Amino acid sequence: QSGDQPAGPLQITVYRTKTIMIIHGPEPTILHFDRPEINAAFRAYFQSIWNQDSYILRGPEALRDLWLEGIEAGELRWIGARGYFIDRCPELFAEIKHKAERKKGIVWKNIVDASTRGHAVTKFPWSQTKYIATQSKNPNVTWLFGNKMAISNWTEDEPTIFVSENRYLVQSQNDYFESLWNSLQYKIILHTY
Repeated sequence: QSGDQPAGPLQITVYRTKTIMIIHGPEPTILHFDRPEINAAFRAYFQSIWNQDSYILRGPEALRDLWLEGIEAGELRWIGARGYFIDRCPELFAEIKHKAERKKGIVWKNIVDASTRGHAVTKFPWSQTKYIATQSKNPNVTWLFGNKMAISNWTEDEPTIFVSENRYLVQSQNDYFESLWNSLQYKIILHTY
């Protein structure tokens, strides 16, 4: 799932004691290994990828996909969402908005500084926002939904996103969100139009 994995026409199949590498193309190349040490190395590599619970994604499309996944979860919680994605990638956000409009019972909860008041991210019928009185703006946005937590950062031209499904990390971030949410006084409840 990591956005750092190379894309390409390479397929690796590991079975029994054999390893087959296929390089797809006009003239496919097939490498066949019947060496236990090569097989063991690829098995270990596969297991390390399969068992990972945290990874890095990059780019607006990855953030869009994460957001769409959050919609499927039903409730999406943020700490610090100011609407950068909406402003910078309106064509990608159109897909998100379209899906959100069709998802019944969706809720987006956001805890953010007051400078975001009035931004589109706070105005959707399914949005709930609480504002923190702070002068400093956190450059990261924490995302919580389903069994995932993510931290996105727009310090470069494209976002970098750390995603984790580590249950302890997800739970501690959800606990933190709940404590903040319940301690804040100012809340905008589901807008009606």
